[in-house]
Amino acid sequence: MREGELVVLECVVEAVPEASLTWLQGDQLISTCPDMELLNVSSACVPPDTPTLLVIQAASAESEGQYACHADNVAGSILHEVTVTVLPPETGECCKILGKKF
Repeated sequence: MREGELVVLECVVEAVPEASLTWLQGDQLISTCPDMELLNVSSACVPPDTPTLLVIQAASAESEGQYACHADNVAGSILHEVTVTVLPPETGECCKILGKKF
C-alpha cells in the first residue's frame, strides 16, 4: 500500500469455546488511537467466525512492520502474523530513464 491509503487487516477466528482476541504491532498491544481503529474486538470473547478488523486510517512510515492477531481460549492460543509495507505516495510520473519521461 501507499502512504496515506486506508489499510484494513482482517482476522477471523474459529474457536470452541469462544476465544479472546488481541492485535499487536511488533510486541506492542494495539488499542484504538487517532490513526488506528479496532472493530469487533473487546475484552470479552469473540463469537466464532466473527471477523475482527484493524483499520489504519492513513498509512505512514510508522504503520510499517509486523502485525499479529492473537486468539486465546482454554484450549490454547494461536498467533497469525502479517507484514505491512508502506510505499511512498504516487508522484504522478510513471517512469524516467536518464531524465526522459516515457
